[in-house]
Order: sequence, then structure tokens, then C-alpha cells
Amino acid sequence: MSKSEGPKRARSIWCAGFCTWGLRGLGFVSDFGFEDEAVGMNSRCASSSRVSQTRRAFTLIELLVVIAIIAILASLLLPGLRRAKQQAQGIVCLGNLKQFSLAWLQYADDHDERVPPNEASLDANHRGTNTWVQGWLDPDNIPYWGDNVNTDYLTESLIAPYLGRSVAIWRCPGDRSRSRFSYDESHMLPRVRSYSMSSGFDSTPDNHRDGKIWPRKLSELTSSPSRTFVFIDERQDSIQDCYFPVDMLNGPASLLALPSPYHNGAGTVSFADGHAELRKWRDRRTTPPMLTRGFAGIMGSFWPTNSDVIWLQERTAQWK
Repeated sequence: MSKSEGPKRARSIWCAGFCTWGLRGLGFVSDFGFEDEAVGMNSRCASSSRVSQTRRAFTLIELLVVIAIIAILASLLLPGLRRAKQQAQGIVCLGNLKQFSLAWLQYADDHDERVPPNEASLDANHRGTNTWVQGWLDPDNIPYWGDNVNTDYLTESLIAPYLGRSVAIWRCPGDRSRSRFSYDESHMLPRVRSYSMSSGFDSTPDNHRDGKIWPRKLSELTSSPSRTFVFIDERQDSIQDCYFPVDMLNGPASLLALPSPYHNGAGTVSFADGHAELRKWRDRRTTPPMLTRGFAGIMGSFWPTNSDVIWLQERTAQWK
């Protein structure tokens, strides 16, 4: 049908209907035999409408095909969206630890080049007191473990004044750890801290090891600041106190604590010159399955040597 025939056909149908209505009203339809023709026309219109409605409806097979296509597209898109989300979280975490290193440097500037003390704790009952931030995080979901949510430790930290006493900056956005504040797990709160300081800046009373003094002042560093890591994003099933131990004595060295792999298998590390970077952990022994409860413990690095441990050793503070 051409473009000009469409309007003509519509007008003719309208006219026929109008005439039939008019003739019926005047009593001429039955007299002149137009009743049957009108009924036939109405029947054809109703039949055409039913066919049109039938054609517009989806069959069950067509509906299932559409659902299958949507499911396939979702399976293709979701991993990419998940990676993009982790990448965005990595950028936020990178900014957090960069600010930590800058705060660490500002503290040293205000304290005659002395860096913030970093003392290890033996356990929850024997804690280091001379350290840059207090608190012992517990991953066992012990009800009402106050340190897990105590933000006073953060706002009273030695570097808190240089962080604007922010609380949110202490937690990596990829950290999913929560603490139980009811016996039936109906009330869970996020733990408040994800970051630790390198054991290279140890300040425990027994700080003489093999005749070498662990650095407490920036002037004592002999390693390049750009290759000396200070803070690290620690895994939620590894972090306890604020001290990240790096095995510098044993061979092959063990992985005494686990760095986080929250950002597509990478973790955040910041350095003594103020910069931060994402480190992709390469050895699968560095990224064992995440525990929902309990500490991951020490990961023995037997032969072959764990390349991630070597990377951390090479970037641990060297001293005079």
C-alpha cells in the first residue's frame, strides 16, 4: 500500500461505518438489506483486532529466550563491574596511605626528625604502650570487643593531628571485617582500622639486634626513602596491633603477617618519601583463602622463596 492509499482507506472505512450507523438510525438498513453487510464488517474488524492482540503477546519460549539473553549479559558485565569497583576502592585506599605517610613526615618535622614510635604487642593482654596508635583488633567475633570499634584510639593517635583527626581514613574501603555486638550476630559493626606500620621502624625497648639500632630518626635511615615502606594495608584476618612484622633474620623468610589483596589481588603500600603505590602480590602463598574467623597465622615460605617476602625485605628500613 502506498503512502497516499493509507489515508484514503481509513477515510473510506470511517465513511462506511458512519453511513451504516446513519442508515440504521433512519430505518433503512434492514429495509435495504444492509444489516448483513454491517454485521460482516464488524465481525471482520473484531477478528482483525484479536489477531493483532495475539501477535503482540510474547510466547513462553520467547520470554525464556529474553531471560537467557539477560542472564548471559549479566554474567559478562558483572565481573567487569566488580573489577572496576575494586579499582575505585584501590584509588581511595591509595589516597589514604599517601596521607598517612605525609602525616608521618610532618610528625618527624615537629619532633626533631624522630619518627612515631612503633612498638609490637605480644597479645591482647600484653600490649605495647610506646606506639603510634593503640588497640588490638580481634577477628574471632567475640561479642563486645571494644577495640574493634574504638575510634578514640584513632583520634588520639600520634599522627591524628596531621590527619585532621579523621576516622574514616583509617579503614580501607575493601575491608569487609565486622565486629559482633550481640550474641546472635544481629548487630554487627565495621571494624575501624586496616593499616599497620612496618617493623622496620621498631621502637620496642629491645631495639638492638645484631649490634644494629633500628632507626628512630630520619637521619638514621640509610635506605632510599622512596624504597623504604612505612605503612601497609593489612588483611582483615591478619591485623592485630599496629605493627606489621617483616622477617629479616630467617632464610628462607616467613610471611609473619599478610598484606591485603583487596584491589584485584593488589595491596596498598606507602613510603618514607610520601608516595604510595599499589603492589600486585604474585605468590599465591601471600593470598591464602580469607578466614571469616580467627587469625591467618604465620605463612612459612619454604623453597622456592616467596617473591613477595623478598620484595618487602628489600623495602624494609635499613639503618646505620
